[in-house]
Amino acid sequence: KEKEGSRSESTILNDSSDQIGPGTLVRAKSPPNNDMLLYDAEFLRSIILVLEDSDDATVGILLNHPMVAAVEVKDDEEEPLCLRYGGPIDVPTWKDGSYRDDEEDEVEEDGEDDDEEMYEGFMDISNDGATIDDFMFDDDISDNFDDEYDDDDDDSSFVWIHRNAAIGSRLRGGGGTQLGNSNVWLIKEDDALTSIQSGILPLEDTMVFSGVCIWEKGDDLGRCRGGLREQVDGLESLEVVRAWNGHDHDVGDDDDDDALTEGVWDILTKRQGILSKESLEDNIQAS
Repeated sequence: KEKEGSRSESTILNDSSDQIGPGTLVRAKSPPNNDMLLYDAEFLRSIILVLEDSDDATVGILLNHPMVAAVEVKDDEEEPLCLRYGGPIDVPTWKDGSYRDDEEDEVEEDGEDDDEEMYEGFMDISNDGATIDDFMFDDDISDNFDDEYDDDDDDSSFVWIHRNAAIGSRLRGGGGTQLGNSNVWLIKEDDALTSIQSGILPLEDTMVFSGVCIWEKGDDLGRCRGGLREQVDGLESLEVVRAWNGHDHDVGDDDDDDALTEGVWDILTKRQGILSKESLEDNIQAS
């Protein structure tokens, strides 16, 4: 028997695969469907930025989940940079690909599928026994920065992005990697800190995240073979609002796409801040 609110297996699915890539913006549908409420509650009212999309998985970060933590990037009294919850998979695990090993080990131990999980392609934080408290810091976390950082190997525990086109287009490098044709760049931690501390990268043009979301792909991971497309076309719990190539059914041209991304960025950086009792309502409204 079909679960209430789920789609028939015979339903013809949309194909959003050509819209999903680096720079894609995806949001939770409103009102949420039953699948979202039952199985993916952490994505309610969420905005997701895709960092990469490969044959193995889609990787993205939740943009609008500020944490009870901050990164102090300057020595002066300027307000520190809000740390945001990007997802349940820690950044080193994503970069070295070991999340795949964790999933394989879990399958070998269990010996069976978990029928309660609507979509197992989304890596759950319980895989390594961690909790959300492991990502919460009340003290200054800038001591985690490695003075012996190797430019060729970013071993940071965080994801840094910026929207400063002047820095992103620097010929001598250090400006990061542009996400598709969006006006957002993924930047290494030491390059971000150097640019901020030298005054050429404003804090309002910078975001930093703890963790990422990973949607694995495979023949046994849903009607769309997993990936973020499973959430968009299979479960219809999320929708694309800015395609990676700058064109989709809702957005007209590149200028509109850039304005959309800029608008989202301005709302999040100007109206959201470090999570606290005092800022909770403003943070929710901005989301």
